[in-house]
Amino acid sequence: MPTSASRKKPQRRRAQEFFYLDQDRNRQDTGLHEPILEDGDQDAAHAVSREVMARLGLSDAEIEALVGP
Repeated sequence: MPTSASRKKPQRRRAQEFFYLDQDRNRQDTGLHEPILEDGDQDAAHAVSREVMARLGLSDAEIEALVGP
């Protein structure tokens, strides 16, 4: 019977993400995400946020303080 010390640990996989390399060869993704966020449907996003917060038990006053009217 195996013990916890003899079990192999699962290997962690690196997340697959879109990115580009900037001038300093650093991974960046702002240029990919910002156009998506800017063109998004803000009213729909706020409605979903409100639903999630309500499911989590926040009051209407708390939700309004976080998201606005």
